Amino acid sequence: GPFERAVRNLHDAVGALGLTSYTIEDMNTLVKDLAKYIDLKLLKKEEPKQLSRSQTSNSIFSAQGPDFMRAVWRWPVADKPKQSV
Repeated sequence: GPFERAVRNLHDAVGALGLTSYTIEDMNTLVKDLAKYIDLKLLKKEEPKQLSRSQTSNSIFSAQGPDFMRAVWRWPVADKPKQSV
């Protein structure tokens, strides 16, 4: 799916921190649940002109998918705490 690279990179980073009991499947679940929580949508980008190699990003969070997609999300609004009277 569109999050495969992010899942692999997240798994590698978590493992580098010594948290080796987490599997690729665990990271896949985490990424999918987070995407659902923030209402992540992957939208098709306009056709880029010629991009040089330096203009592309390898960050796991930069595109959240193939280079021709762009990520759009909405953080949920927290409920205001109720005040006791």
